[in-house]
Amino acid sequence: MQQNLFTLKRVGFAVLWAAAGATLLARACEETDARVRKLIEKLASANQAPPKRDGSPHSYERMPADYDLVAQKAVFDAADEILKIGEKAIPELLRHTHDKRYSVTQLSGTGATHNYSVGQECQRLVRLMVSAGVVPLWTWRGSPEEYLSKDLPSWWKKNGKRPLWELQLEQLDNFVRANKHILESNAPPREFGPSREQLREITEAAEASAEKLKKTHEPLPITYPRRAMIFKKGQ
Repeated sequence: MQQNLFTLKRVGFAVLWAAAGATLLARACEETDARVRKLIEKLASANQAPPKRDGSPHSYERMPADYDLVAQKAVFDAADEILKIGEKAIPELLRHTHDKRYSVTQLSGTGATHNYSVGQECQRLVRLMVSAGVVPLWTWRGSPEEYLSKDLPSWWKKNGKRPLWELQLEQLDNFVRANKHILESNAPPREFGPSREQLREITEAAEASAEKLKKTHEPLPITYPRRAMIFKKGQ
C-alpha cells in the first residue's frame, strides 16, 4: 500500500513537472513571437516607396529629396535582430508574408533595383536562414532550389520539423554541386554573375560551411545583406 502511494506520488510529480515545462515553453514561444512582431513592425520604413522615374521596371536612379537614408537604418537593424533570433522567428515571419507596406529599396543580385514590401522582406529573411545565406543566382542549372517556392508557408509546414542546420546543409550541398558543374564545364560566366575565379572561391567557402554544419549540427549565423543603393537625392 505504501509502495503504491509512493509510486502515485512520483507519477503525479512527473505529470506536474511535464505540465510546468510545457507551460514555460509555451510562454517562451509567445514572448519570442511578440518580440518578432515588434521587429517586423520596424521593417516597415518611415519613408514612402520611391516612385519609378519612367516606364522601365528598374528606374530608381534618384531618390525623392525627402527620403531619409538615416531612418532607413532602422529597417536594416530590425532585420539583423530577427536573423539573430534565428529559427524561432520563422513562424511569425511567415504570418506576415502578405504585408504590403514599403520596407526597402535595394539592389537585387542582378544589379537591378527594386522596392520590397515588408512581406517580401519577411520571406527573404526566412530564405536567408534556410539557404545559409548563399544566393543561388548562378546555380539555376540543375539546382532544385525548392525553398524559393512562392508558397513559402506551405514549404515550411512540410519541412519545418527538420533541424535548420540540416536544411542549410542540404541547400549548401545543392549550391556546391551546381557551381562545380559550371566550373567543370566550358560555360562562360553569366553576365551578372561572378567570374570563374570568384565562383571557385565562393564554392570553396560554401564547402567549408557545409563541413562545419556536419561537425557542429548548429545553424550557421546569418547577417543581413545590406545591398542598399547610395542614391542621389533630389529631382
